[in-house]
Amino acid sequence: MIGGRQRRSEAPIETLCWDGDEVVETTVADEVLVTKSSHGAVEDPVRTDGHDAIWTFGEIHGFEGDTYENRYAGCYTDSTYAAHLYRRHGLDFARGMNATASVFVHQREHDRLAIVTDRLGTHPVYYAETDDGIVFSTSIQAVLAHPAVDPAIDTHGLYSYLAFDRVPGVDTPFEAVSTLPPGAITTVDLATGDLDTERYWHLEYEPLDRSFSYFVDRFVELLQQVFAERADDDRRYGLLLSGGSDSRLLLAAGEFPVAYHLADWMSREARTAERIAFLADADFRLLERLDDHVERMLDHVPRHMNFNGRFDQAHLHGCLLYTSL
Repeated sequence: MIGGRQRRSEAPIETLCWDGDEVVETTVADEVLVTKSSHGAVEDPVRTDGHDAIWTFGEIHGFEGDTYENRYAGCYTDSTYAAHLYRRHGLDFARGMNATASVFVHQREHDRLAIVTDRLGTHPVYYAETDDGIVFSTSIQAVLAHPAVDPAIDTHGLYSYLAFDRVPGVDTPFEAVSTLPPGAITTVDLATGDLDTERYWHLEYEPLDRSFSYFVDRFVELLQQVFAERADDDRRYGLLLSGGSDSRLLLAAGEFPVAYHLADWMSREARTAERIAFLADADFRLLERLDDHVERMLDHVPRHMNFNGRFDQAHLHGCLLYTSL
């Protein structure tokens, strides 16, 4: 949150906590207050040599410069790696960042806050401007919980959500709340409150006249590269397996001794997943949801949803482990 120091602490932290076991840490610096909730120790913010502070929400995988740099090859957390890139490239690190994350940088010497969103906006940042500041959050519910934010419904945004399970563009179902665009660096002047957004990446259509086999080989190469970068030989991995093609592809490309399927019972899709696991020589386990799953979900999930998916998608909210024989 930016500005309005006397009111900033009133926004409920509960909106940032899923099960109550999170570690919550709040940092106050000048006109900026940042609260982060996570499971395990909170290592943010990471300070740079110039006393700038960095928070990362999500995961940074690497950096695309003259050559590709794999973050997992070093002993970095996501925020320490972001700080490493920031020291080398300044905010231009965003242009080469391979990430599913949003990065917040408090530039104290410039008296501004910079927010970097990844190319596809996989970790959206929501914001609302108030009379005495700006509220940012990775949770739309946290923005709405601030007492200075009017939670009035935007009917067009609500229609879009009900029709498509999401609102296109940077709009939301609420009049006062917007989303920062993907592939962008947004800076806020802390003295004036002025907000400026620069797009550092756009999706471009660049057709290649190559054979179908070329694209198949290239796709396999990239998939194998991802597995090689992120897999740890000392760990044993499992895979959430549906009956669809995406998880089948992952099961075929990687070595997964166990395949998990989430359902209420051994449905047709569950039996399909079981056959796929058998063909891949993987142990199949059904994660069976509790009988009161829907009731608990409807009580718990709406407080945390960001209106970018169905309200009843809470697959891991209460389940029992059942192994199909």
